[in-house]
Amino acid sequence: MTAVFTVVSVALELLLGLALALALRGQRVGRRTALALLLLAWALPGVVTAKLFEWLYHPAAGLVNVVLRAQLNWLGDPALALPALVLADVWRTMPFVALFCYARLLTIPPVVYEAAAVDGAGRVATF
Repeated sequence: MTAVFTVVSVALELLLGLALALALRGQRVGRRTALALLLLAWALPGVVTAKLFEWLYHPAAGLVNVVLRAQLNWLGDPALALPALVLADVWRTMPFVALFCYARLLTIPPVVYEAAAVDGAGRVATF
């Protein structure tokens, strides 16, 4: 189970973080606000994040159950606990990955993109 948790969490964090970094790089208006909101989840202490998700996943009055109109025991059911914890971990760590990817994207000189365009590279090849 630990291996599944690790592989799924890291894969989701990397994919979502990279996608968010690419979206931030292309954003012109509100970039600073978006970065501040992105870092909010990462800056919260782990205890606060754990309590937040405990409240979200509460079996009787949790927001997730209210939205889904269900009575699921997210942290008590073995089939639901792993996906619920993966989601919480991705929410907590993905902003940090996105920040690293965004910082790296900012260091790539525009000349590299111009050279790729001159060479006729598509979007995937340019990436």
